[in-house]
Amino acid sequence: WCWSTVAQCSSFKSNAITDGPFGSKLKTEHYSENGPKVIRLNNIGEGEYKDGKSAHISLSHYQTLMKHSVNVGDIVVAMLGETLPRACIVSKDVPPAIVKADCARFSTCRELLSPRFAVSVLNAWSTRKRASGLIAGVGRPRLNLTKVRQLAVPLAPIDEQQEVAKEVDRVFTIIEKSEQVIEANLTRSDRLRQSILKRAFEGSLF
Repeated sequence: WCWSTVAQCSSFKSNAITDGPFGSKLKTEHYSENGPKVIRLNNIGEGEYKDGKSAHISLSHYQTLMKHSVNVGDIVVAMLGETLPRACIVSKDVPPAIVKADCARFSTCRELLSPRFAVSVLNAWSTRKRASGLIAGVGRPRLNLTKVRQLAVPLAPIDEQQEVAKEVDRVFTIIEKSEQVIEANLTRSDRLRQSILKRAFEGSLF
C-alpha cells in the first residue's frame, strides 16, 4: 500500500478531472425537457447515483460542452454542501450527460485505481477529516477542483482494492436491510400505539 492523490490516479486522457461549465456556458435558457442529462448536486448520493428529478439540455448544446461530459464508470464528486467530499459512480443508464458547476467528474486509471474502491475512499470519514482543512466557506462549505485533485487516496494492489470494495458493498447491504427492518418495526409500533389509544378512548381497552 502507498499514498497517492486523485490527480495521480486519474486516467491519461485529456480532461480526466473536470468540473461543470460556469457562467454563460450553461444558463437557464439552455435547459430543455429532454436530451442529455445535467448531473447536479442532488444526483450525487453517498456511493449511489440518485436519478430523482433530472435536468436536461439539448443535444446540440451538449456537443459544445463535451469537456464536461461523463462516461459509464466515471466518478462524480459533490464540491458544495455540508458533507464533503461526496461521491458516486456514473451508472450505465446515465450518459449522455455533463456535470454541473459545483460537481466534478473524475476518470480513474483503471490499472491503478478501481472506481468502486475510489468511491469508498472518497466517502470515508478519514478522507473527509483530511479534506476539512481544504474546505472554504462557512455557510456554504466548498471544495474547488484544485483541492479535489489534491485529495489523498490510499493505493493497494488492484485485486485487494476489488476485495475491499466487495466487502464494503456487503456491509452496506446488511446495513440497508437492517434499516428496512427497523423502519418496518417503527411503523408497526406506531400503528399499535394508535390502536391502543383508540381502544382506550372508546373504553374498550380492558
